[in-house]
Amino acid sequence: MSSRSRRSLTLWLIVVPAWIVGILLGAVFVKVGASWTLESWQATHGGIQGQFTTHEPDCGGIPRARCRWDGEFRSYDGTYEVAPARFSGLSGQHPRATGLTVSPVVVAPGGDNVYYPDDKTWAFVWLFSALGPIACWAVVVRAHGIRDKLLERAERS
Repeated sequence: MSSRSRRSLTLWLIVVPAWIVGILLGAVFVKVGASWTLESWQATHGGIQGQFTTHEPDCGGIPRARCRWDGEFRSYDGTYEVAPARFSGLSGQHPRATGLTVSPVVVAPGGDNVYYPDDKTWAFVWLFSALGPIACWAVVVRAHGIRDKLLERAERS
């Protein structure tokens, strides 16, 4: 096989798929990070206040003190309910028992994640979005490195 054919083949079999995977992976990171940032910002800056009642923990092998809790949110005036809702956030003490009512908490209109009113999750999760371009770049650079090694090996043989 000629050098030109090898270069073309490795371009289409390694580099192009890496670009596609990298861009898709980057887009997922950006979308998830942006949606978490927006929801936590909306909740803690004018969200609906109320209380959260825990139903079931989702510990996933971590200590019970840091479990994610599923439950039900109800606004103080009873006009807004979210079930199932998930207790989220980075600040404050997380619930530790089933059937516990936590108050005051906030939720973004249309959201299903519950936060403490002073939670700063929005200040950190944007970093997840920043990982998008980095992930894309890492996949593409790695693919180019693999391609270069394969072409170098083929030239030596």
